[in-house]
Parts: sequence; structure tokens; C-alpha cells
Amino acid sequence: MKRLVQVGIRDLGEAEAELIETHDDQIATFYDADLAEEKLDGTPWNRLVDRVVAKLPEQVYLSFDIDGWTRRCAPTPGRRVPGGLSFQERWR
Repeated sequence: MKRLVQVGIRDLGEAEAELIETHDDQIATFYDADLAEEKLDGTPWNRLVDRVVAKLPEQVYLSFDIDGWTRRCAPTPGRRVPGGLSFQERWR
């Protein structure tokens, strides 16, 4: 089974949201706002990362979108959407 795991999603269109909802067995999405809320509630970052890693298939192809970073880390991406990952939130 192929699986898409998305982390730090901040903005998406209606069609994308529908696709995620109708294929939740194949698409695992970790929204930036949800991750931020869990961190504010006291969930350690490494525990959140463990949940993401648990969703990954055995073989992984990585694609990294510069828009995933905060504006402080990547000040010139195309779309300016609040939030994003910081350098402190690195994968261990």
C-alpha cells in the first residue's frame, strides 16, 4: 500500500481537503496548527515526531517544500501563510 505523509500543512484548497478526507487510509496529514496546539498543551516535539514516523511506510521518498519553514527561516517563499516549522523542530 502506498501512503502519503504530510507534515506542517498550513494552507490547502477545497479539492485537496476533500482528497485528504476521502483517502484518510492512504494520506496522513499533520497540520501545522494542530502540531502547534499540541505543543502549547505540553506535548513534547519528539513525541509528535514519533507519531509522524509511525505513519511512514518502510520505503520513504522525501520531498521538502521550502514553504514549510517559518518566514524567519525562509523569508522569501511564494505564499506567506502564518506558522511553519522552525530550526528547533528538527527531525531526530
